[in-house]
Amino acid sequence: MIEILKQVSYFPSIFFIGTDGDRLYLQIQTAEWHGRKWMLSSHMCRAEIIQTAFAACLAAEEHEVRKSFLYRGQPIFQPHYDP
Repeated sequence: MIEILKQVSYFPSIFFIGTDGDRLYLQIQTAEWHGRKWMLSSHMCRAEIIQTAFAACLAAEEHEVRKSFLYRGQPIFQPHYDP
């Protein structure tokens, strides 16, 4: 799994592989922030691992767009809220 993820890149981000107990997780990171943790199953095939990395990129980009998208000077789709 780690070898597969070493072959995936998304500049300027890196993919960090960590552990939470006995489970691996993938996390996209830049110099300024860390994305959410994406849990990885030991039963995932190569396509699922790569698709998870892609989903992490999309989620991180959507997060940044939501922070930057303004209506009348206000971020109306702000991702930093406490429901």
